[in-house]
Amino acid sequence: MSSLYMSIFSVVKKHAKVLSEKVSVAPTVGVNCQTSSQRERKAAKTLAIVMGVFYLCWLPFFTATAIDPFLNFVTPGDVFDALVWFGYFNSTCNPLIYGFFYPRFQKAFKILISTYICGFSESHTLTFE
Repeated sequence: MSSLYMSIFSVVKKHAKVLSEKVSVAPTVGVNCQTSSQRERKAAKTLAIVMGVFYLCWLPFFTATAIDPFLNFVTPGDVFDALVWFGYFNSTCNPLIYGFFYPRFQKAFKILISTYICGFSESHTLTFE
């Protein structure tokens, strides 16, 4: 996961740099490129937050798993269970992070929650405009 996130972050960063160079070279295209560049920065920021939360949630589990054999397996099973569930908590954080940064995602998430989880039977069309 770390290498995948780093690869995506690298591509987004390069793409943002290319777009910012286009803004300085072609002022007539500047407005579109500037908007696109802002979107790229927003995507990079979101990705950095997603990566940070991923590391925060899973690092304790992986650290304990790597160190415990050297300590003669003294870590109680309940602690390992708690660390695994803290890692699973990462899956709860991702929709919240994306919903905070992207109103379209937030709108779709609300429709899905109200329709499929809360049981409202109103017909909704998933338009993201």
